Amino acid sequence: MPGRARFCINSIPNLSNLSPLFHSGEKGLGLVTKAEGGKFVPNPKAEIAQEILTYLKREHAYGNKVTGAALTEYFGGLGYGWSSDIVRLVLAVLFRAGAIEVTHQARRHRNYQDPQARIPFSTNPAFRSASFSPRESIDLKTLSKAVQELEAMLGREVDVEESAIAEEFQKLARSEREQTLPALAQARALDFPVVQPLAEWVDSLDAVVSSQSDDCVRMLAGEGTSLRKQRDLAHQIRAFLTDANVNIVRNARAALRNQSVLLAQSTGQALPEAATISELLSSGDLPSRIREVATATEKIDAAYRNRYSERHRQRFDSYDHAIQAFRDQAAVRSIDLTDAAQVLGPLLRRAVKEFEVPPYAAADTATGATLVTIDDDLDLLPSLQAGAMGWLAQPRDSGGDTEEPLEVIRLGDFLPRNQPLADFKDDEIDSAIEKLRQKLYALRELKRRVFWD
Repeated sequence: MPGRARFCINSIPNLSNLSPLFHSGEKGLGLVTKAEGGKFVPNPKAEIAQEILTYLKREHAYGNKVTGAALTEYFGGLGYGWSSDIVRLVLAVLFRAGAIEVTHQARRHRNYQDPQARIPFSTNPAFRSASFSPRESIDLKTLSKAVQELEAMLGREVDVEESAIAEEFQKLARSEREQTLPALAQARALDFPVVQPLAEWVDSLDAVVSSQSDDCVRMLAGEGTSLRKQRDLAHQIRAFLTDANVNIVRNARAALRNQSVLLAQSTGQALPEAATISELLSSGDLPSRIREVATATEKIDAAYRNRYSERHRQRFDSYDHAIQAFRDQAAVRSIDLTDAAQVLGPLLRRAVKEFEVPPYAAADTATGATLVTIDDDLDLLPSLQAGAMGWLAQPRDSGGDTEEPLEVIRLGDFLPRNQPLADFKDDEIDSAIEKLRQKLYALRELKRRVFWD
């Protein structure tokens, strides 16, 4: 029985089916024991296992290399008389329990599930040439805690053994990493505020994949709750990164950048939805509050469109009325139609009846006019209309003087003549400059020559 057992102890998944030799009792060595939940696990505390482990620790402390040949000679001699099969069997149990590590052909083994790690226990020459050294064993309480945390992640049972726990944990880590990396790359490309938790989760997974089996177990036992929270958050973020949600964020950014600023300039008031979007787009709560972003974005778009439609209608009505007023003048009938069309050009270009502004955009697709452009046009109308009427009122002779009309600009028309400049308030100076600016715009449109007075 020992001969067959040494080949299978590190390859069978269920230790409960081993022969009585492994269990406690009159004919047993107590090399397996029942853990919490009824599972059988290796028992490095068995008396025979402790004898060999104590010897390994003592020789290791002296700096001596302990081979299978040395172990067979020592425990096969006086005072023990154990066979090579028994020594090899106990070492296999200690290896599966994580109490020792094995070096064979210059390669160190810690994981009993690695097929290459079974070679030193399978043949006598391999066993005699292999060397064995103690490891700091993990107690059963730590193993049980690690298993509970891992089973909570996997949703299935895992053997209460160091190598089994580490292998399942690292397999999970590799799978999670493979699924998380594309999401992390996408979040970085889109500059979403979910990059940090994804990057931290990938760092944790890298640590798991590169750790030894005992470190994996201790990591699970000590940080399992935090790891599960990291994993749950990463899953939530991955589920959030859909095309629909990406479009919501893109639309929100467009509305915030294009519409909200111009709307605030036009109305003199900032929309509260703009502040909401700005806050959420930089918040880690974005995945759970994406609907708030969508709702706020739609409100900004609707408010912009309503304001744009209203001001666009006002501009058309105002400019159309000004054009009609010019054409109704009796003097129009005596002038060249080409000249009239040239004078009316600045008014005609702004008398636009239809418009098309795409969702979450700010400008008309045909004219490029934004809400602020329309507001500026409405402010400019009095100057443009006055210029057109002034041109119409100028005397003309039959000789057809082609020289451009002369416009006199007097600063006294914008600022009181007798008031010292030091007495003007800032808003009064700004208002005067704005009036002069609109006047100059109008004269430029009319191609007038200017004389300063």
